Amino acid sequence: MRIKVAVLAHNAQGEPEFFLARVDCTTTQVDGGEHYDIAIADAKAQGYEGTMIAFDATDAAAKQLPMLARLFG
Repeated sequence: MRIKVAVLAHNAQGEPEFFLARVDCTTTQVDGGEHYDIAIADAKAQGYEGTMIAFDATDAAAKQLPMLARLFG
């Protein structure tokens, strides 16, 4: 299966930024949270750094994005 995972990290300029990963994984990997690790590894490979937090559409952070977009929009 392919899952979208957002990773909050720092870009090359040191600014906080979202990286969107599309992770190919199994149901077992998702159940074990491995898709987050894969997404973080992808972000690092693309030059993102610092403390990274990953979440998918089922997490509370994803459900808060529309509200945050309205507040910051």
